[in-house]
Amino acid sequence: MAVNRGTCGHKPTCTVIDMSGPATTDKPALPNATSLAPVTCTTSLLDSSESFTKKPIKTGFPTSGWKQFWILLKRTFRSIMRDQTLTHLRLFSHTIVGLLIGFLYYDIGNDAAKVMSNAGCIFFTTDRVLMFATINILTALVAQSLGLLIGAAMKIETGVYLGPVTTIPVVLFSGFFVNFNAIPGYLQWLTYLSYVRYGFEGAMLSVYGYGREKLHCSEPYCHFRNPNQFLNQMSMDKANFWVDVGALTAFFVFIRVVSYLVLRFKLKMMQ
Repeated sequence: MAVNRGTCGHKPTCTVIDMSGPATTDKPALPNATSLAPVTCTTSLLDSSESFTKKPIKTGFPTSGWKQFWILLKRTFRSIMRDQTLTHLRLFSHTIVGLLIGFLYYDIGNDAAKVMSNAGCIFFTTDRVLMFATINILTALVAQSLGLLIGAAMKIETGVYLGPVTTIPVVLFSGFFVNFNAIPGYLQWLTYLSYVRYGFEGAMLSVYGYGREKLHCSEPYCHFRNPNQFLNQMSMDKANFWVDVGALTAFFVFIRVVSYLVLRFKLKMMQ
């Protein structure tokens, strides 16, 4: 059987059924409009042994991931350019904040008298840029993954509340506000669950670790002229930069996998 432009190759056959009863004479009775049932047309489709073969269903999206990324990137860029007020405000605020930070921390990166103040902004030299950038990118990825997990697992109202709340213990046990040796022994294990600890520790090691030379001292005495002294004060003298990188990578993979499982579970519950 052939199919051509939505029509079947077999011609339909019409059958007329005589409902007038048995014939009284040998001559066949002529059909009339009152004694005949409605005309019904059938085709041989129902009796045909042929069948249509289904085409394989393609999974995934019709466009590649890079194509989708490029379209969304152009869309975002156009949206930013169309909203000129917000774009100008962002540019102005970033410029002002950058200038303030630059003027505030200008020329103190190599001053041993200002090491503690310098640790708050993290000054780095050109030969340590790669280490510093790596640890910061990993920290940002872990923070983003945590936000995705909270957004995927909870409602908007719950996530808006729980998101900021979870950052409090993460920052408290990072060693930024309280040194590790000042944390009680029964709480020190919580510091290993804080991803900010590894980010801050890795940043400090990229700036002051790995044999950095003595700093310039602008005062009669500088306690932290030797960078190792500062790391010892921060309880980071025995830390390892690559251990911090590995810990952040493990955090990133673990949280992403959990987020995927949560989304998959919620989709099954919706079906």
